[in-house]
Amino acid sequence: MQQELVDKIKNNPKYHELVSKRSRFAWILSIIMLVIYYA
Repeated sequence: MQQELVDKIKNNPKYHELVSKRSRFAWILSIIMLVIYYA
């Protein structure tokens, strides 16, 4: 049952959208922190 649930979640398009948004957000925050640190 657990593996079926994981497969359903991974195949969900909304899940992929959230993962890409989270990744983009993390990169933006990293760049902001680097700019603050080196500025």
